[in-house]
Amino acid sequence: MTITPSEEETAYPLKLLAKGHQWIIGTRPLFEALLNDLSQNLPVAAISRRFHNGLVEGFVQLATLLRDKTELHRVCLSGGTFHNFYLSQRLEAQLSEAGFEVFTQKEVPSGDGGLSLGQALVAAAKLRA
Repeated sequence: MTITPSEEETAYPLKLLAKGHQWIIGTRPLFEALLNDLSQNLPVAAISRRFHNGLVEGFVQLATLLRDKTELHRVCLSGGTFHNFYLSQRLEAQLSEAGFEVFTQKEVPSGDGGLSLGQALVAAAKLRA
């Protein structure tokens, strides 16, 4: 099956659910759409792209909702998830497009290396105290 350019933008839906002062990311619609695509033998590359596009759209929506409540316009992206080039580049671009100032680490690895560095800094600070 050939994927057209408009299909590359397709995203699986996430449902944002308000619970008190918190938001829960509901994944049922995402997995229902994913399973439907699997049953239709959609190529794995298209399913992967739609999954990641859905995460990006959901995270941008969530950031926007939080900005509306807090007036915060800065977002920090960190952690091993951001070793995923497609996800990190697309999320950073869409958050910027939505008016957010986006921060990512440049000198410290986003996965376990960064975690280890943080742990070492905390240990060093405790030894000085």
